Amino acid sequence: MAELQPLSQEVERVGPGLTLSITGWVILFGVLLCVVAALVQVARDQSLTHAESVGAPARPEAEASHVRSELFRSSSLSGEQLKAAQRHKLEHFGWADQAHGVVRIPIDVAMDLELEAQRPQP
Repeated sequence: MAELQPLSQEVERVGPGLTLSITGWVILFGVLLCVVAALVQVARDQSLTHAESVGAPARPEAEASHVRSELFRSSSLSGEQLKAAQRHKLEHFGWADQAHGVVRIPIDVAMDLELEAQRPQP
């Protein structure tokens, strides 16, 4: 029978100084990334605030029509009046933006037209 060799621990080739310095650099890099991300966020928020203060549209397509801006403007109507006005817009034909040729059609008509467009043609 062959004799078993005694087990021995392998000698550490990487010293504790190198391990600590690599760990320190990784932590420093992570902190640096967080600082850069915070600065980018602050710069982005300031540019958006500046654009709003000078009246610049947030997106180029907002210049094409006022329909989108109308969706988010605050109303001086009471809750019930606002609901009635919105229901009227949903149920009747009308101009959404006459200057740009955008019309408003009743929602049920729009749904029927969309269903018809989705049906396979024979």
